[in-house]
Amino acid sequence: MVNYKVSIIIPVYNMEEFLHKSFESLKRQTIGFSNLQVIFADDCSTDKSWQTIQEFAAIYSNVESVQLLNNSGAAGAPRNAAMELARAKYFMCLDPDDELDDDACRVLLDAIEQESVDFAFGYHSEIDAQGAIQQEKPQRYTLFEEKIYNFPNDLALFALQGTHFAAKIYKTDLCRERNLCFPVGIPGQDTVFYINYLFEAKNAVYVDRPVYKYTMHPNSISFSHTKRFFIGINTCYKLCYELFNKFGYVEHYGLFIGSVLSFYLNKMFDSALSDNDIIEIFKDWCWMWNYYDATGLVYRSEYAEIIGASFHSGNRLEVYNNLRKLRLYTLDLENAKGWFIEQIENRDEIIYTKDRIIGEIHSDLEEQRMYTLELENAKEWFLLQIEHKDIAISEKDKKIIEKDRNLNKALVRFALKLSGGYK
Repeated sequence: MVNYKVSIIIPVYNMEEFLHKSFESLKRQTIGFSNLQVIFADDCSTDKSWQTIQEFAAIYSNVESVQLLNNSGAAGAPRNAAMELARAKYFMCLDPDDELDDDACRVLLDAIEQESVDFAFGYHSEIDAQGAIQQEKPQRYTLFEEKIYNFPNDLALFALQGTHFAAKIYKTDLCRERNLCFPVGIPGQDTVFYINYLFEAKNAVYVDRPVYKYTMHPNSISFSHTKRFFIGINTCYKLCYELFNKFGYVEHYGLFIGSVLSFYLNKMFDSALSDNDIIEIFKDWCWMWNYYDATGLVYRSEYAEIIGASFHSGNRLEVYNNLRKLRLYTLDLENAKGWFIEQIENRDEIIYTKDRIIGEIHSDLEEQRMYTLELENAKEWFLLQIEHKDIAISEKDKKIIEKDRNLNKALVRFALKLSGGYK
């Protein structure tokens, strides 16, 4: 049996477009690709993802694959299936449309082993679907230093500064000993797993290095703003609350959930949810507004605060719809402002370009004028030279005429002398 250094857990659902890019980032790992146990777990993809995974497994002996019998609707079940196959002492998670930085496995493995901690983490970058970096290092990492953090003493910082679940390396045995797994069928299952692992951990170490590239991909479940999504994400935060309560850290839950209502309320505003959908979602989310009220937790947006004030009245749907119209109107104004600024910038660029062209034309005209002056001066000099030449030629012509006259006289005298008529 091969002793792999790190197991890589990859849940897959309809990601054939990105699988090669993600897989190539594993092959570039400076730790050595052969030291990785790569485990793909397919959630019954309907595209060619499973075929692509099988092709990887046929070529590389360290690539393994498993396919669920039925689609589970989220990444939890496939992650659990992959975890069952993990044989390395440590594991990392990679989404199929993301990438690991080239040094990620080596850096995190060195850190967790050298410091003998329960997990090590670096920071993630955000990229677009083409791989261009949108944000090099999110603000949330600025409060972390390169040192060992001990729990529960440093727990508040981790509850406040949510770090990316996948930009970490974990202990496989700790998960198996504590029976840690991912909730099935809900979005946000990685958050629940991470909170559970965090509470079971004694310590962690931070390495101030980029280790993960998170793709802002519009087709991922995180961007599918349906009723199912919002009810599922609510279940995620309920499960997290139960964990905070179970481990005796409930006083930190307010730090963890502080911006959640405001964040997801804006997602609701931007969605195409019907009134009936909103009624069901609000009914399901009622406990969170109650939690804010009961604990005096400060809302992170005026919209959430307004709905909170009217939440237990009979007109919260009307308030929601009015706020949604206001938000859409505000967004339209912001877009109009952005468009106007863009037009001004474009106009400024056009003016600058025209000024540059005019400047070049003026420069060319000045150059042409100087060239014309030089031509005129050359012409005057040339005419002057011709005039001097003409005068010189005239003088020479006079001398020639005089010589001809003298020569003619001499010839006449000579002729007369020969005829005896000149003495």
